[in-house]
Amino acid sequence: RMLKDSDDAQEVAQDAFVKAFQKLDTFAGKSKFSTWLYRITYNKCLDTLSRKRRLPKTEGTDLLSETSDLGSTSGAMEEAELKENIERCINKLSETDAVIITLFYLEEQSLDEIAAVLQLESNNVKVKLFRARKKLYDIMATQLPQALREDYERTR
Repeated sequence: RMLKDSDDAQEVAQDAFVKAFQKLDTFAGKSKFSTWLYRITYNKCLDTLSRKRRLPKTEGTDLLSETSDLGSTSGAMEEAELKENIERCINKLSETDAVIITLFYLEEQSLDEIAAVLQLESNNVKVKLFRARKKLYDIMATQLPQALREDYERTR
């Protein structure tokens, strides 16, 4: 979500796993292993974003990655379209807001785990989550009806 590019995300994921393996002896066990791994991955994403900002842009990036085979049922297609529209709305959030929403709702991390990943206080994460939800709601209120109307017009 942070990188908005599947190739960059795959590269960061690989780099994060390599770094985690190399630094496995430094894992103190004070938090869950997944929290430690999320923190490494989050830092790698920040590094990549920082590096990309310094480089001139040569071509546009897609907001959404390729979709997988959805099957032939209309229900699966509708669900996939809705998921794509929600992902598009999440991608309009700031990097931090998108990470908080993703970790809390999609990865089902606790506020304490998110705080450890982002190196923030739990209360700060709670406030940021509240604000991110409000921003996402506002984006969805304006974007989803438009996207659904476009989908309807395309099928007519």
